[in-house]
Amino acid sequence: AWSLWHEGKGTEFIDPVLKDGSTSTSDQML
Repeated sequence: AWSLWHEGKGTEFIDPVLKDGSTSTSDQML
């Protein structure tokens, strides 16, 4: 996840996750 985030593609993948309200999932990615 981090590799994609650094590439800039992770933003698109993280956006839907945050919209879902999955805080636990976001914490694991960070």
